[in-house]
Amino acid sequence: LTGARAATPPIGGAAPDPPQPREHRSAPRRSSRQPPDMDLEKHASLRDLLRRVDEVRGLGEPSGATTALEHDSSETLLRTVSELVEELERSHRRLIETNVQLVSLREVASSMVSSLDTGETTRTVTRYLHRAFGFEDAFLLLIDRERGSIAGTWTLGRDGREHSHRLELPLVGAAGALPRSLWLNRTVHLRDTQRHRIADLPEGHPLQETFSRLGSLACVPLQRSQSVPVTESHELCGRRCVLGDALNLVPPPGAAAEDWPIEREEGQRHCLGCELLPILGVIGMARTANAPPLTTADVTLLESIALSVAPVVENARLYQELRKSERFRLHVLDSMASALVAVNMQGEILTFNHAAEELLGFREAEVRGRPFGA
Repeated sequence: LTGARAATPPIGGAAPDPPQPREHRSAPRRSSRQPPDMDLEKHASLRDLLRRVDEVRGLGEPSGATTALEHDSSETLLRTVSELVEELERSHRRLIETNVQLVSLREVASSMVSSLDTGETTRTVTRYLHRAFGFEDAFLLLIDRERGSIAGTWTLGRDGREHSHRLELPLVGAAGALPRSLWLNRTVHLRDTQRHRIADLPEGHPLQETFSRLGSLACVPLQRSQSVPVTESHELCGRRCVLGDALNLVPPPGAAAEDWPIEREEGQRHCLGCELLPILGVIGMARTANAPPLTTADVTLLESIALSVAPVVENARLYQELRKSERFRLHVLDSMASALVAVNMQGEILTFNHAAEELLGFREAEVRGRPFGA
C-alpha cells in the first residue's frame, strides 16, 4: 500500500481527537502612512522645522496657510516646500515693486529740494506715500527748533478722496505716540490707538475725528546723515540730554516727582537748541479701526522709506537755511548807508550793494563778474 495508513485506536481506550487545522498567521504589515526611515529624532526635527516655517510666515502678510505634521512626512514636506516657493515668488515681486517705488519716491522728493517752504515738501511726500504705496494715512512732521514743535502734513484717503491737513504738535512737555517716538529716538508701533494716545490736538482741529477712527499706527524717526556715533543716544551732549532716555517717560517715585516735569522740559529745550540733535522729524502711517492692523512687515517697509526720505529732507532743510542766510546777507548789505564793492582774488566783482549802485550809477547785475575798474 502506498497511501497513508489510518491510525488504529488503542485497545480499551477512547478514540483520539481528530487533527485540528493548523492556524496560519501572517507578519504584521507596516502602515503605508508611516515612512520606515523616519525615526523619532528626525520626526521631532521636522516638527521644529515646520513650526519655524509658521513663525516666519507670521512675519509677513497673512497667507492663510498653516503647516501641520501628518503621518506621511514626505507629503507634508512636499506641500510645505511648494507653498514656500509660491510665497517666495510673491515676496520677490513685492520687493521689486517696493524698490521701484522707493526710487521714485527719492526722485520726487529730490525735485522738492528747492521748494519754497517745508510744507510743500511734506505735502508732496505724504501724497506720494498715499498714492504709490497705498498708505491709508501718511504723515511727515519735521522739527521746528524756533517754535519748539514738529510741523508738517497728514494725508489721508476716505471714500475715494484725498485730503491733506497741516499738523503742528508741541515737543516740550507733550504726550502721545508721535512726540514719544522722537524723544525715544526709536520706532513706535501702536496696535490699538484707542488705548494709547497719538498726540494732543488743538481744539477744533480737522484731524480730531480722524484720530478717533484710527485703529493702528506706526511712527519712525528721521535720522540725520551725519549723526554723532555714541553708545547711547541720550549721551550726545551730556547729562542734560533727554534724547533716547526712557526715564523721561514717567515721573520717578517719591518727592522727586514734583520737579520731574520742569527738569524734563528744560532738558527737551536744551536738546532742541543743540546742534548735535540727530533727528530731523518723524514719518509714519496709520489705518482705521475697520482695516487690518499694521503688521511687522508694514513697519519694516516704513523704516526703509524713512531711510530714503531722510537725506532728501536734510538737503531741503540745508537749502532753505542757505536761502535764509543769503537773504539776510543781502538785506544787511543793502541796508548799509556806505557803498560796498567786494571782489575776489582776480579782481572780479562779487558783491555790489544798493548804496554802490546809487553812487556809481550801475546795477549789480551789470557789473557782477566783471573786473573792478574796467
